[in-house]
Amino acid sequence: MPRGRFSFLVCLGLCAVAILVVLIGSTWPEEFRRRQAAAPYAFRLVDWEIANLAERAGRIGAGLVGRHAGADPGDQAAIVAYFAASAEQREALEARAEAGIERALTRILDREGLIVRMPLAPDGRIVFPPVSLSFESPPRVLIVSPLDRIAVVQSELLRADMSLGEIEAVEAAVDSLGVSSLVVPIGGLATYPAMVQNTTRPRDALASAAHEWIHAYFFFAPLGRGYWSSQVSREINETAAELAGRELGDRLAQELDLDGPPRSTEAAPASPPPIGRDFRTIMRTTRVEVDRLLAVGRIEEASAYMRDRQVELAAAGYDVRKLNQAYFAFHGSYGDAAAGHSPIPARLRRLREASPSLGSFLRDVAQITTSDALARAVGER
Repeated sequence: MPRGRFSFLVCLGLCAVAILVVLIGSTWPEEFRRRQAAAPYAFRLVDWEIANLAERAGRIGAGLVGRHAGADPGDQAAIVAYFAASAEQREALEARAEAGIERALTRILDREGLIVRMPLAPDGRIVFPPVSLSFESPPRVLIVSPLDRIAVVQSELLRADMSLGEIEAVEAAVDSLGVSSLVVPIGGLATYPAMVQNTTRPRDALASAAHEWIHAYFFFAPLGRGYWSSQVSREINETAAELAGRELGDRLAQELDLDGPPRSTEAAPASPPPIGRDFRTIMRTTRVEVDRLLAVGRIEEASAYMRDRQVELAAAGYDVRKLNQAYFAFHGSYGDAAAGHSPIPARLRRLREASPSLGSFLRDVAQITTSDALARAVGER
């Protein structure tokens, strides 16, 4: 090889190394380093998507041409049988129950006008995206928040079967990079098809299926596109999906004649808490104070305060494994939860009450990405 060409290649290689060194010290590689810390336990999402899309290709295709929503007389019996079955028996009943729920939810969404025009469909319209779900245990999620504010800046899917020791090891590795982290279980995931928690409570499963479809619906609107770039968009998205998902879950349960109590929203404590020490009050006051401390840059004091409150929660009978910025960033995204501290839930409830239908509510919310826009929508600005 000519000396000049060799020298050129050496210089090119050195330049590439230099660029890599610079990048490793920049913001983007910080995200990469956090991902690498969790990599041994990563959930193989692409593999899961390929397998599950292939299994449901026929049902999804039928939905895309509007041949998915017809009522099937056997749906109600299939869904009841699935929820009544043991864990060992469910696998054989899963596909039939999933298809029945997809059809039932599609019919409700169609009546709500959550459709797009499709010339190939028998009536010229379809629910989009087509409802598609998979019953199984969703993966865990690693949540990352900065130390100086409460916001989800990164999340990584992890295997559901991680032990507590493995979870704590991942959190320690990520925390050592100068952020706040938390590995959490979730009840569902807005993949496509949506992952829905395998539960014996029909209302929980139906509400979760509706919740995850709403995320898919928002994905094609401004609200969905802002999910990862704005904590406010994330809170509006999650809170609206929770609110509307519960309503749809109750309607599905009624249409399918499925018994069961209303969907649970908060876990009960291990033992009755002392009077005046309820979970919601403790968490709300904690969130307010943490926000105040972080706003003036008192990060260490905020961390110490959260550790003290965690001890207080344990004394009140509530087992919160880790209370930090990441905890509030994740749980506070569901604005009506105890960890939330935001006007968003009340405004969304007011908007729903003022909306002529659930479909109208979701169409309006899909266009809202800021707190100011939501305030204007309910006449507060």
